[in-house]
Amino acid sequence: WQDNVRRRDADWTRKQLQQSHDRFSDIFGVAPHTHGAAGWQMNPHAFAQLDAFGMAYASDGRAMLTESGALANAAAGPHRLSVNGKALSHIQLPTTLPTLDEILGRTIDGVTIDTGNVAAFLLKLTAQPRDHVYTLHAELEGQKLAPIFEQLLAGWKAQGYDCVAMADYHAKVKNEDVPVLPLQWGELPGRSGELIVQA
Repeated sequence: WQDNVRRRDADWTRKQLQQSHDRFSDIFGVAPHTHGAAGWQMNPHAFAQLDAFGMAYASDGRAMLTESGALANAAAGPHRLSVNGKALSHIQLPTTLPTLDEILGRTIDGVTIDTGNVAAFLLKLTAQPRDHVYTLHAELEGQKLAPIFEQLLAGWKAQGYDCVAMADYHAKVKNEDVPVLPLQWGELPGRSGELIVQA
């Protein structure tokens, strides 16, 4: 998916998404309600298929970040996409924070980010209250970097955040007048290649 979806046609995309939709339904006994694109890689046909499935929300893209990891646009957040001139119905809830693998080992504002200071670095980015979406990797935060994730959870709680499911976040914003934005690709600091972004 990650390496091929951007260049694929509607038929290939529909088949791939239908297979994953059917498999999810077979395993859990219900159809999926949301989608999260692997590597933030999609194509216009994939977004249209999410609407065809009746999904209300998804997290398939990223908010643009500055070199220091901060949001490039303070208003970034929930939106709908316009694909081929048509506004889609599902709401996109983009990732608004850098991932650990994007910042570990980088020197940002004269400080090399390592396992000893990465939690404090991310908590500095969330010091001003606003809704955020954080993407974690089970193979990192769930294993080797679990102590860092525990620091983040404790820090976000101390900052007054409630860590909630995406369904809860969607319920909070679903009746808001969210902007309709064009499908856009871009690069983020610390991540190679282009991905779906909210500029």
